[in-house]
Amino acid sequence: MRPVCRVGGVALAVTLASLVPLLGPRPVQGDEAEAAQPVGSETCLECHAQYAPAWGTTRHNANLQSEKLPPEQRGCEGCHGPGSKHLEDPEFRNIRHLKTMVGLPAVRSCLACHGTDIKAPLWLNTSHAKAGLGCGGCHDTHNEPKGPYMLKNRTNELCLSCHPDQAAEFRMNSHHPVLEKRMDCSDCHDPHQAGAGAGALLKAGNDSCVRCHLEKRGPFVFEHATSTGTGDEGCMTCHRPHGSPNPKLGEMFGNAICLQCHGDIAADPAHLPRAGSCYQAGCHSRLHGSNVNRLLIQ
Repeated sequence: MRPVCRVGGVALAVTLASLVPLLGPRPVQGDEAEAAQPVGSETCLECHAQYAPAWGTTRHNANLQSEKLPPEQRGCEGCHGPGSKHLEDPEFRNIRHLKTMVGLPAVRSCLACHGTDIKAPLWLNTSHAKAGLGCGGCHDTHNEPKGPYMLKNRTNELCLSCHPDQAAEFRMNSHHPVLEKRMDCSDCHDPHQAGAGAGALLKAGNDSCVRCHLEKRGPFVFEHATSTGTGDEGCMTCHRPHGSPNPKLGEMFGNAICLQCHGDIAADPAHLPRAGSCYQAGCHSRLHGSNVNRLLIQ
């Protein structure tokens, strides 16, 4: 039975064929490759000789040659698809060229083996995938890797090569010690699945912060509202995660952090400390949470 939808009260029968024009042109490379026949990795390496030195040395390539894999997942064609049509084409198309593919087609070959580690729906919802980045943007499966997990470079250098704004923030007065190589971007971010925040790939919101800042974890009898949020609604209400010109990664300087939520206090100067900030003047010194006072006073 055909699925039916209604547009303006008119019933329309929806078929896959009727949706093809809406989905755009089909990826000729992948579809043509599906009808092709295997030619063997040795044949591939005759033309792609630049990949031959690492073919028998890297862990990834060794796995591709394992007899434990089904035949369709082995060798060069396990990722790029059968190659007979590719050889017959004078322009050598009709192959899965993963670097030029986007979305699910770009990662389908990788997820055939790595599907237990990375879930396609989560990956496709990440800012990386939405920007058209595929697995080959960060991982090098053909050559000896320069970083862990077949990365093209060490984690921080690879991330900051695409994120120059964050690289600049790590040079501010107060910053997380990433450039000092005491932290990796992956300590807070998961590049393979969407998390809290505006496409920030954060690992479980505030939980990322308190894994290192254990004294802020709680639970507290009286909790600051921001301590119970996630992502941008939590720690980052007050703190800038990469770097800040203000002390302690402050989003703003001094009382301005507090007044962005507590605007009613600014209306009565008598409530503002004469020196220092709200949390430095001896009043609300337990600003993350208190076990004795709901006003977060020690």
